[in-house]
Amino acid sequence: MSAYGSSFSKDYWRAVQTVRIKTFHAQTQAYVYAAAFHQAQLPHFLSNEHSASLMYPPLLAQGIGLHVRMQDQKAAIELLKRLDAQENQKSEEDFREADLAEIQYQQDLHKARERAQNPSLLTWILLILGVIFVFVLFFTRMMRFV
Repeated sequence: MSAYGSSFSKDYWRAVQTVRIKTFHAQTQAYVYAAAFHQAQLPHFLSNEHSASLMYPPLLAQGIGLHVRMQDQKAAIELLKRLDAQENQKSEEDFREADLAEIQYQQDLHKARERAQNPSLLTWILLILGVIFVFVLFFTRMMRFV
């Protein structure tokens, strides 16, 4: 007889077996999926909610686990497929109803992204001058030893 008595039989434990259906490395994404499971009325729970977010680098973390009952596994997989498909869809921006301020904001945002991706001319000049300075310094030190 176990320490908990005979009320916990094998049938009970078999009925509550769970499976980790998905692993997340971001709490917000895990909470969004958990909310969708709650809305679909699928019993679930999250594991490692707090410890996974503290691990760095994320490769060492176990991640936040989304668990469901074994008997709900098929329904959970279908829901995950729908959620993943929604997440992977890129929303196309529609500018037909945008006013001039919104258009100007989008143009400024686009220019800022281009500037962040392409270094300015000043950056290139400073880089080239730095390389020239290092070579001159190196060769002047070499000439002392010759």
